[in-house]
Amino acid sequence: MHLIALGLLLACPDLTGKYATCRSTTGNSTGASDLEVSQVIKNGASEYTISSIDSSSHERESLSYRADGKTHVQTETDPDSGTILSLATTVTCVGKELRSKMVLTYGGEIYSTLTTKITREGKTLTQVVKGLNMGENINETIVCD
Repeated sequence: MHLIALGLLLACPDLTGKYATCRSTTGNSTGASDLEVSQVIKNGASEYTISSIDSSSHERESLSYRADGKTHVQTETDPDSGTILSLATTVTCVGKELRSKMVLTYGGEIYSTLTTKITREGKTLTQVVKGLNMGENINETIVCD
């Protein structure tokens, strides 16, 4: 049993590092700067924290992902309308890729379904994002170095 668990831990890619700039190769997003990825193992699963400064808002943003293959749901209620906003995220490691699937619902309707694959080759981090966001097709590649 311990060998199987160890194999699952080693299956997640090492994405740790600092990346000065992130740019869209498809021109669909503004990119980011000062991106930093940290990675720890907690309770048998890799946890990634990704923080960066958004190029358009100039605000620091931080996201955390737990690569355990389970769906984690965050729910908030809009204080003005009482409508429920829900984000379901599932993160897995497949070979050298960190994969995530995110489904955003608002008032029970799906507004966004996105899949992301993140890889690192040398000192370059690549994120490929595909899916639908408010009815618009998303096909984005972001390269950070």
